Amino acid sequence: MSAYQKAVSAYDLSEAGVPAVHALDFDGVDDRMLTGTLDLTHTSQVTVVAALSKSSNPASRGTVVNFVDNLFNSFTLEVPMPSNPDTRWLHAGYTTPVAVGHTLALDTRVVYTGLSDISAPRTELRANGISTAVDTSAAGGGTFKSGPLAIGDYVTPAGRNFDGRIYGLMVIDRILTASEITMTEGYMAARAGIAL
Repeated sequence: MSAYQKAVSAYDLSEAGVPAVHALDFDGVDDRMLTGTLDLTHTSQVTVVAALSKSSNPASRGTVVNFVDNLFNSFTLEVPMPSNPDTRWLHAGYTTPVAVGHTLALDTRVVYTGLSDISAPRTELRANGISTAVDTSAAGGGTFKSGPLAIGDYVTPAGRNFDGRIYGLMVIDRILTASEITMTEGYMAARAGIAL
């Protein structure tokens, strides 16, 4: 820590020589980052790794990351899922959404890894290096779409804002190998200040 540190409030901290971290904090009201178009039409697989903590359990969805929308050939990590204080990792192929879940306490830091293949059916959610749920139900096949990625909310419809902190987020257009998952989760855990 440098010799100078200023704390104006819980959300307004500054320290000489240290970059601000305001982007980590999503207020659950209007924060949203939207990318340009990502073309994932070449793959039916995706891995999403997110280090985060949630600050509340709103009655509506809290969306950490959403690809394209809430329809088909897309994926979403919701914390919490609708009308429930649990996490939901969901993907959909041409016809069917498939979801798995996990319970997360308020203000608890976690590294979530969502693994999905909509053609060779597999939906898996890992929490802090441990597989918590796997579903091999068919999602209707196909590949993912081409479109934007939203962080902190849905692409469309908007208004499903995440209330919490995101310490790191990776979206990869394939399912990682076991050793890659271990290394990536370890990296994200270090960013969040937790041990796996």
